[in-house]
Amino acid sequence: LQSLSLCAGDGCLPFRQNELDLLNKYVDVIYLTVLPNLAIRLSKVFDGLVIFRPFGHAGLNTYSNIAEFYGTQLEELNGKANFHWVPILTTLQEVESPAICINATHLGAFVTNERLGRECWDPSTSEPYVVETIPRINKQKYYLDIYKQYQKDHGRLPLRILGGNEPGGGCLEDTAIVGYLDDTVYYSTAARARISIYHGRSRYHLHYHPIEFMALGVPVLFHKDSAFAFEARHFGISSEELLKCGMYQSSEQANEMASDALKDPSVAMEWSQRQRIFMDQIFNRDLALTQARWLKTRVEQFEIQKAIPEKHSLITRVRKELKRAWSRYVVKHS
Repeated sequence: LQSLSLCAGDGCLPFRQNELDLLNKYVDVIYLTVLPNLAIRLSKVFDGLVIFRPFGHAGLNTYSNIAEFYGTQLEELNGKANFHWVPILTTLQEVESPAICINATHLGAFVTNERLGRECWDPSTSEPYVVETIPRINKQKYYLDIYKQYQKDHGRLPLRILGGNEPGGGCLEDTAIVGYLDDTVYYSTAARARISIYHGRSRYHLHYHPIEFMALGVPVLFHKDSAFAFEARHFGISSEELLKCGMYQSSEQANEMASDALKDPSVAMEWSQRQRIFMDQIFNRDLALTQARWLKTRVEQFEIQKAIPEKHSLITRVRKELKRAWSRYVVKHS
């Protein structure tokens, strides 16, 4: 499958007939997380189901705009039974064209604890530093800008910035940038932190690392405009409750909250305990699997519905042939 040319040229190249034949013969579902234009184009020529699983663009763009930028007509999706919008966040379709959000099924984010190893946060053995993950700082301007703003907002705190970076950030010469770590050391470093301040402030995107930190038990402070806050409100958790769960309204407030936790582990422990509501009600693996099973039934229903016209067409052909045969018999014996 990796040798297929579907995703080349940003998903805009003409489809090869032999590749389409291969997909239609052996594949039932195509699952894409990027290139909405490709997903829409495939839904017109692929006999199975196309699941588009958006993770968000942090408010910098929309999937509808991307599709139209590449010349894809969203109106072509009207009534398409085999195209499914399956977002990671409930907020994502707020800014999208209704055409791309047909057959919507929300499938929430979750973390499988087994991949985190045996690490577990313990306030009594935690160390007084703030952990955050910002990868590829010297490779992508997007992350470099996040890093610069994060240092500006929280640089006075004892930071450890994880992610795939050079130690010290190369030319940045920042000792807070730990550098690349393998998974075992990465999670153990995160689990030893007293607290984390998540940098995200968009309701339309959520990184996985703060969910992983929460799963470890590390208390995570999050902004009132972040996807953490908006998803929680969607699930019925009030802003008043969120303020008790580590939500902050400004960088200054986050610094004060983190400072209190750095001085007193019991403060961090209280936030950690209250944040279990995120793992229990929102970013829950069992809940996501239930949603995935519902999506599976949609796939199965589509396969059944797709087969019905074929069956009906066969019956119609048989009826026509029987009618012709009867007509010939009547003419012959009249």
